[in-house]
Amino acid sequence: MTYKTMSENVYTYARDQAQLQEMEPTTEELSSDLLFALSYFLNQRAPCTTKPFEFGDDTHFRKKWDDDAQYFVSTRYKKINEEGELQTWGNGFQGGLGHGDQKHRQMPTKVEGLGGKKAWKVFMGPYHTVVITTDGKVYTWGMNDEGQLGQGKTLGPILKPEVVLGLEGHRVVDVALDKHSTVFLTSKGEVFVTGENLYDDLGTFDEMYADYELCNYWNPTKMTDLKGKAVAISRPKMHWLEVYVSGLDDKELNKKKRRLK
Repeated sequence: MTYKTMSENVYTYARDQAQLQEMEPTTEELSSDLLFALSYFLNQRAPCTTKPFEFGDDTHFRKKWDDDAQYFVSTRYKKINEEGELQTWGNGFQGGLGHGDQKHRQMPTKVEGLGGKKAWKVFMGPYHTVVITTDGKVYTWGMNDEGQLGQGKTLGPILKPEVVLGLEGHRVVDVALDKHSTVFLTSKGEVFVTGENLYDDLGTFDEMYADYELCNYWNPTKMTDLKGKAVAISRPKMHWLEVYVSGLDDKELNKKKRRLK
């Protein structure tokens, strides 16, 4: 009789569950990364009990996001049906509905162009949309005036879904939006950002206290100075980002905290 080790059991369980959810696990993925992704996929994450890294300017735009506020969702709507098809309708300004034009839609209309993949999560900013498919790939479309789509510098909006090539090889498990920027969390606990960094809320610099030029990021850029594994991201208000990291005590966290005043 052959007995499996604990690590082998975890490895088997993670892949069996991932395949059951049609997450298409690869041989290169660690079982711990798959389990982390599954916790998001199945909505079984433990609540964060530590303080987060904080990035941004807390003297501007104190208003909290309100998912029901018109300025935020721009009267656009979405749903994912049982087959994993994404449907959108409402205001088509800047191509935010993903149907190849800027026309308004009165009825739910299937979004083509996801490469036959099933949609898992959809996020809508005022004028841009981000979708994570069940295999962890990311598609974006809509306004890209500040690089918020992660598609490089483009003239005009992107009207149909396009895969974010800068995230290829990464399984994305969560996304946090601001009006002009997007933040991605991967199953490895890495954080990538793209878009406007005018208020320092994207926090992508080599040394936390070094002088650097505030600029836009047109492609996904990794936050390189996070110590430990990021387990959650949040944008509770405009121009503000919170990143929860495991394995840091409060002393280390306060040393790395960054705010603009």
